Amino acid sequence: MHTYLATFYQRHRVTIALLLTIGLVFIYLGELAQAREAESPNQMPQFAADIYGNAIHNWYWLPNTQMTWDIDGPDVNPGFDFQAQGTTDDNGYILIWLQGWDIQPGDTIQASDGTSTTTFVVEPLAITTVDIEADIISGTSNPGRPVTVYGWGSSPVAATDDGAGNWQAILTGTYDIMYCSGGVAEILDTTSGNFTYYTWNVHCLQVKADPNANEIWGSNWQPNTLITFEVDDYTNGSGVDHTYTSTSDDSGEVPKAFTDGYDLKPGDTVTASYGGESNHPGR
Repeated sequence: MHTYLATFYQRHRVTIALLLTIGLVFIYLGELAQAREAESPNQMPQFAADIYGNAIHNWYWLPNTQMTWDIDGPDVNPGFDFQAQGTTDDNGYILIWLQGWDIQPGDTIQASDGTSTTTFVVEPLAITTVDIEADIISGTSNPGRPVTVYGWGSSPVAATDDGAGNWQAILTGTYDIMYCSGGVAEILDTTSGNFTYYTWNVHCLQVKADPNANEIWGSNWQPNTLITFEVDDYTNGSGVDHTYTSTSDDSGEVPKAFTDGYDLKPGDTVTASYGGESNHPGR
């Protein structure tokens, strides 16, 4: 069973009271770009194609300059199939989210600012599980390809490959995976200097409560899953005093559960959990 508040409490020793929205932490992909710029200010122009995020990061290009990305899908038709444009910032960086094209392994992407041009082919790369208890990221790639995994703001970890294209990165001691955390797996193309990315993040599971309306609800949970809410009345010591259930919808939103017969109070502790398990990263 996944118990959100219990896990959060165990790791951080905090008490979550009513009216507190849990876990509104959004870590943006641009943080990695800024870190790369700070570490290597004299690099040649390069970019990273993010399969999961469907975005392209670009570093070290001409500042305040329009860039063009031409993409040729892995089909039999010659020539490029899609084009996007955008303008770099003062540091020559731009993160562009593609609309109208889904980045896939086998795509040939050419990036240019009119002065420099670089091209590479997106490689197979995927993340299959994110284990928040063991701090392990697992995934697949072409056998033998070096995969590096980061948690946002942490040092890189080299993944180990079983020879069949299944890899695993143990982040223990380097990055504590928890709800709302995230990072990236990457493969460097040593010829072009460009990267294949697969970003990962763990949903910010939210528990919400309104003592005036005696309602409990939630967001970002496993879709179409029975969610159990347990209420600990702070006036009579620790322990579960009331239990309520509600089923999440297709988007993971949990409709309001009414605490009939009990008046919620500020200071009560609400724990939400679900019996299933889903470790695949979310957007």
